[in-house]
Amino acid sequence: MSTKHRQRQQAAELAARHIRQGGLDMASARHKAARQLGLDLREGNAGLPSAREIEQALATQLELFGADDRGDNLQRKRLAAAEAMAALQQFSPRLCGAVLDGSAQHQDPVVLHLHADSPEEVAVFVHEQQLPARLCSARLQLADGQHTLACWKLVADDTVFELWVLPSSALQHPPRQPLGHAALPRANLKQLRQLIASTGGG
Repeated sequence: MSTKHRQRQQAAELAARHIRQGGLDMASARHKAARQLGLDLREGNAGLPSAREIEQALATQLELFGADDRGDNLQRKRLAAAEAMAALQQFSPRLCGAVLDGSAQHQDPVVLHLHADSPEEVAVFVHEQQLPARLCSARLQLADGQHTLACWKLVADDTVFELWVLPSSALQHPPRQPLGHAALPRANLKQLRQLIASTGGG
């Protein structure tokens, strides 16, 4: 095993631990792990782990250290996501993140991407439905670069939701992953229901 490969493996395992224990997003976790190991943070450095390597390390750690009820927790979050997406159909919602890829832990929110011609459309909906949501902002890599987006955070039935408001164009040109810039995996309501059914829920 080459030195660079060992560095990547060690950094991937450390980044996965930061995600699992600290709730960091993947990019922040990789940055923190690289800093702790004294690695060159510039993109293209062969010692930096890829998104896939971090995901594999996280999956391994969750299998080893995850709580026995992690599967039940994941299905509860997916069912909550499906219910929310049905209520938000006018915004063509897409599920992404840990609840979709199966790595979700208790503290992880259900992340939904909503699509609208303007953020005000979602704001009007939130106020008309009297949702107990708090408006904040979040950064996301869209097809044409980094954008600061409106993000509504709320808790419903003990489930934390983050409703990110994306431009309508993001339906045809989906956002990119923070590492590697491949298309961010997302699921519509039909796909989520199929996923729930295939894993024994619903």
